[in-house]
Amino acid sequence: MPKRNSGNIMIQPYKCSKHLQIYIAFLQHTRLTRYVMEYSYTGQFIRNIDVSEQPFDVAVIETDRIAVTYGEYDYAEIVDVKNKTDNKKIQFQNSCWGICHRNGKCYVLIHRSGISVMNILGEKLKTIKLATAIVDYLAVTENRIFYADYGTSLIYCCDMEGKKIWEFKELSIKGPTGLSVDNCKNVFVASEQANTITFVQHNGNSSKILLNEEKNLKQPSSIHYDMEKKILIVCNKEDRNVTIYNVI
Repeated sequence: MPKRNSGNIMIQPYKCSKHLQIYIAFLQHTRLTRYVMEYSYTGQFIRNIDVSEQPFDVAVIETDRIAVTYGEYDYAEIVDVKNKTDNKKIQFQNSCWGICHRNGKCYVLIHRSGISVMNILGEKLKTIKLATAIVDYLAVTENRIFYADYGTSLIYCCDMEGKKIWEFKELSIKGPTGLSVDNCKNVFVASEQANTITFVQHNGNSSKILLNEEKNLKQPSSIHYDMEKKILIVCNKEDRNVTIYNVI
């Protein structure tokens, strides 16, 4: 299992008009950080967005609304950035970890339960069972779900009902944390323990290392690939730096 509540940093870019905003959920055990940080694409700090607890992960629903999970806490929250009185808590039976938003739906990883799918109003639609019980990180496309088991370092791909399509294991992937997918369903995997970013082919048959310690990786904990700009945004846990790489 991952060392939860020990300094995770999760990033979630969002295109606002023609600009790319970056939202950062920073989880640190040494002090309380009950906010999500918002930055511009150029690295300029915009604001802190207050939330209920220390955030584990964040997904952007639309310009003024984000969805937040809090790790050990058994609820997710839809936060109205402008009007805090409109915030909505969604209760679950177990703790809530990774979260993604795709096509009007939020996908929330629930400890030992699978993925809970809800609409942007917070109404639960269904639960997707997974091949492994403890999962913290996921990425979602229009017809595929990708998730990682930190303990076994296995990467999984399944359909939208949870049926496993492939699983992948490679020595360069150790302690997988952040996942992101390109437009061909190739997977970028951030490995906290191996200090690598690994590129896994869409069919799960092969992989290659894209980045390592020589490229200033220091416990990469979160990753996002922007399909339009063809850039890879990587966040380090150790030094808390966010770096943008061009993908050729």
